[in-house]
Amino acid sequence: MRRSFPFFLFALFVSGSTLAQPAPAELTKEAPSEDTTSWDIVAGGTAVTGNTKSFGLTAGTQFSLVRNKHRFEANSMFIYTRARVVDDATGDSDMQDTARNWNSLARYEYFFRKRDAAFIGVRHRWDTFAGLDTRLQVQPGYLRVFHENEELARRFWGEVGYDFTWDNRFPNPLPDPNDPTRTLSDNVFVHAARVFLGWDFKFEDKFRILTGLEGLLNVAEPEDFRLNWNTRITAALNKRIEIGVQYLLMWDNVPVPGAKKLDTYFLGNLIVHIL
Repeated sequence: MRRSFPFFLFALFVSGSTLAQPAPAELTKEAPSEDTTSWDIVAGGTAVTGNTKSFGLTAGTQFSLVRNKHRFEANSMFIYTRARVVDDATGDSDMQDTARNWNSLARYEYFFRKRDAAFIGVRHRWDTFAGLDTRLQVQPGYLRVFHENEELARRFWGEVGYDFTWDNRFPNPLPDPNDPTRTLSDNVFVHAARVFLGWDFKFEDKFRILTGLEGLLNVAEPEDFRLNWNTRITAALNKRIEIGVQYLLMWDNVPVPGAKKLDTYFLGNLIVHIL
């Protein structure tokens, strides 16, 4: 089977000041300076016709609440694409799903000093193409801002903490690739150490680079590690509208049997700040 994909996915995002999901690595800012409330929606899509036929859509929402030293954020993103798949042996083709996932996050932060915060986050991922009927993560930890220049809007920070992951794997039952007569457990529990580094860099008042790298190391099986890299480059058109590109990379060194280790997304963004 040969799958036909569009070479470039262009999505229209109506979002806030953080990266839209499916960002696996959170890009957190400095201690809140004022109380704010924001709610954003996300929408976008693609369409390709002719020799290659495919279409896709993106939909989601984002909410943020800041009160004094407290911040709460929640967001959710659904991505779906469908493309014509050609059978090399027969030449026949039909339309099939090529991407279908839903990613959500809720996170609370408490800044007990300007550069220090404690946080707890909960993540959910549904991605049957990656062998995940449900992935639920709980992430408590500590955040430290290493360097900050408020005048130039530049910041470098890190996070350390713990990650508990519960995977309900797909399909059910899950066949054992090494023994077709056996099936594997549908539920897997992982206790991992978590580290994160983030960099926020703004230049010429209009351009901004926001990137974060997250590492998760299974404390019981060190060969089972995950890396998540999330990067966005934006250019402001005015106070409410930005354009940008976003790259998401998710590496799982021990994926669900039958799934690939690497997932990537490349998105073109139109970002509109509603509140």
